[in-house]
Amino acid sequence: DQEDGFTLPLTYTSRGKNRSITLLWGDCVQILERGGDTCRVRARGFTGNVETERLTENALMAVYFIDVGQGDGILVRTPDGRHLLVDGGLERSKQHTGKNAADFVDWKFYKDYGDFRIRLDSLMASHSDNDHYGGLHDLVRHNPLRENFLAEMAKVGMGKRDMAANINFFMYVPVSADGQMDMGPSISTPGDYVDLRADNDALAVISNCPQINNPVNDYNPTPVQVTVWQP
Repeated sequence: DQEDGFTLPLTYTSRGKNRSITLLWGDCVQILERGGDTCRVRARGFTGNVETERLTENALMAVYFIDVGQGDGILVRTPDGRHLLVDGGLERSKQHTGKNAADFVDWKFYKDYGDFRIRLDSLMASHSDNDHYGGLHDLVRHNPLRENFLAEMAKVGMGKRDMAANINFFMYVPVSADGQMDMGPSISTPGDYVDLRADNDALAVISNCPQINNPVNDYNPTPVQVTVWQP
C-alpha cells in the first residue's frame, strides 16, 4: 500500500471482511460516488473505495497480451476508449481449456467496465490460420436477441413498433445493495419450468438466448422445451 505513484489500493468489503486489491497506473476507474477524500469506484471487476486525490483524468493506452494456448491474443485500449483485438486463438469448442481471447474480452467489458455490451472497433487476424481467427469468430457468430425477435415477428406482419418488453425467466442478473447490476453464472437447472396462462389470444415469441459471451448461460446455451396446452 506504499504510495509510489504507480499503484493504488482499492478497499472493499466481502463477506463481512475488509479486503483490498492493488490497481496499476493506467487502469480504467469508473467513479460511482464522490465523498470528499475518498471515491466509490468500480475497477477490475471490483467495487470499493480509493483516495480521490490519486485519480487522474489522463487515460493511457493499455495493451493486454492474452494466453490463447498457442501464441497470444492482443487487446488494445486507446486513450479515447477504442478497442482493437488481434488474434483470438481457436474456437472455444476446440480449446483444451474451453477458453480463448473472447473470454478475456467478456471479462473486460462485463466485469471490469460493467458494460452489458461488447463494443470492439476493430478485429484483426494476423494470418489465416484457425488458431488465430477462431476465437474472433466466437465474438461475432451469434444473432442478437432483438434480431431474433424481429425475424419471427416479421412472419406475421409485425415490426419494431409491435415489440413489447421481454421477460427473462432463466437468466441470472443479480442487483447488489448499491444498485449495481451484474451477470452471474446460471442458477437454473435442467427441468426448471415456468407455467403461463393466456386469458386472451396471444402471440408468444421466444429466443433461447444464444449468449456465448457472458456467464449467464455458463458459456454453453442449451435447448428449451415449450409445451402449449389447449383448454
